[in-house]
Amino acid sequence: MEKDHAGWKHLNASLRDKVEILAKNPYRFYIYPNVWTFRGPARLDILSQFMAEAEAAEDFELCARILEVEKALMAQIIAS
Repeated sequence: MEKDHAGWKHLNASLRDKVEILAKNPYRFYIYPNVWTFRGPARLDILSQFMAEAEAAEDFELCARILEVEKALMAQIIAS
């Protein structure tokens, strides 16, 4: 994958940056090279994994942000 490919930023971002990318709810969110998830419930699973990582790192500020993003994405899923 080239560095100018959209997925490059998703794959190589810090955990905090990945959460912020999901907060923007892009059409595609890359989880592996050339593998992405579209908008929808799968992103909540990804955020749950991120939550486990944030808890393990004891980054409770990030945990709070993940909860905010989960709530916003859930509202969008329900509304659609």
